Amino acid sequence: MAQQRFFDLWTRTKWSRYAFVAGLLIGIFLGWFFHGVVSFVWRFFFVLLLLVPLIVVGIGWYRISRRRNTVATTDEVVIYPAPRRERDRFREE
Repeated sequence: MAQQRFFDLWTRTKWSRYAFVAGLLIGIFLGWFFHGVVSFVWRFFFVLLLLVPLIVVGIGWYRISRRRNTVATTDEVVIYPAPRRERDRFREE
């Protein structure tokens, strides 16, 4: 009796087992086929994760070092009023 139940279960699950094995083989094939793409995406984002802080620090360092060279110094500028007449141009005060 127990053997009969096992045989019935084996017969009922025949197509399910075929579908499982076929899905397993297709999954292995597609995994092998696309492992390069997944690996590339994983490496790309990992490198991007490492490079973004370095780029931010580099841009900050560039701005700070450039700002040091562009500090303006102030000199006293004396502005004399423009002479009104031609003969007053060379007159000393």
